[in-house]
Order: sequence, then structure tokens, then C-alpha cells
Amino acid sequence: MSGRGIWLFVLVGVLFGGAGVLSWLGTRYSADLSQASAQDLPVPQPSVDGPIVSLEMPHTEPLLPPGPNREQFHIACTTCHSTRLVLTQPKLTAAQWTASVQKMVKVYGAPVNSDQEKAIVAYLLAIQGQ
Repeated sequence: MSGRGIWLFVLVGVLFGGAGVLSWLGTRYSADLSQASAQDLPVPQPSVDGPIVSLEMPHTEPLLPPGPNREQFHIACTTCHSTRLVLTQPKLTAAQWTASVQKMVKVYGAPVNSDQEKAIVAYLLAIQGQ
């Protein structure tokens, strides 16, 4: 038998051997289920009759509300944050927004200078301030 014939023989043996093992596992699993009591059987999950319905959610982000320095905020902050994330934040005081913006600069490296920080805080206060 040539080298090619041997590999073909091995491949066929592996395929049929694998099918035999899978068949044995299937009958073994069926036998296990037939010996199980009703309380051991898996609980069926409810299903919907008819065609499968899918729901596609929009991938758009809400628009930022108008306010002072909106453009500076958009350029500096929406590189990392979605507008949805910003708009779902609680209303904070000027000190809290300042601390939050400074944390973004110092801890996370947001490329914002001190004048831009003030502009961003002013915008956040206008849309989400106490």
C-alpha cells in the first residue's frame, strides 16, 4: 500500500470509529434517561409556536442637548464615552463634575487642558447639574 493509501485508510478508520463512538454515546444517554425518574428529567423550556421573531434595537446614540461648550465636550468626551452614558448620569454639583472631569484627565489620560476642563464642566452643569 502506498503512503497515500495508508493515510486514506487511517482517515476512513478515524471517521467510522468516531461515528461509532458518537452512536454509542447516544444510546448510552438514552438508556440513562429511560432509567431516570420524572423529577430527574430536565424541565422543558417554554417555546413560541410559529415563526421566530427577531427584534433589532437601534444603534444610534441620542443627540447631546444644546448648552454652552457642547462642541468642546463632544470632541473631548465622546471619544471614550457614548452620549447615552453621559445622559444617564445623575445630576451632580459643580464640585462633583469638576472632580469627575479631573479624574478622567489624571487617571485615564484624557487629553484635556485646564481651560477645556472648565468648559466641559460648564456643559455638564448645564445639562446634568444640580
